[in-house]
Amino acid sequence: MDVDVVKKIQVEYSKSDNLIVALDQHDNLHIAMHIGQGAYDSRPVERFVDEIRETVSELYQSGQFMLDGTRLSYPGCPTLRRLRVKDTMKQEFILCRVKMWAGSDESALNWYETETIAALGMTAKSAVESGLFIELVDYIEGINLGGYCAL
Repeated sequence: MDVDVVKKIQVEYSKSDNLIVALDQHDNLHIAMHIGQGAYDSRPVERFVDEIRETVSELYQSGQFMLDGTRLSYPGCPTLRRLRVKDTMKQEFILCRVKMWAGSDESALNWYETETIAALGMTAKSAVESGLFIELVDYIEGINLGGYCAL
């Protein structure tokens, strides 16, 4: 299972990294987008195209999402409980991308844990833990397109 689809949802459908996967009071999956001033617009996951619906559902059913404790509530819409992709899955996603230019699993893991990324001011591991996953993916995609990286 690839978390590329979660990023695709954020970039192509919401034009924002404020897209949220959440559960309503009946544990139905929703995709919500922050629309400003603390408000969210949400739709049941069934209303999205097959690729998104199936991927988000599979990620949830396989335990790759976890509740982060945030409740989203606003007039006229259901109360939602925010989900986030587990950091372990994010790490696997990053390591898979980095291995292409790192050369081995060990080198990729070493880079992930120890090399400071100047653009982020921290290691990839710290970026994931700090909620900068999207920025890290953008950085790695730049490298994979020919940008500079020192190993």
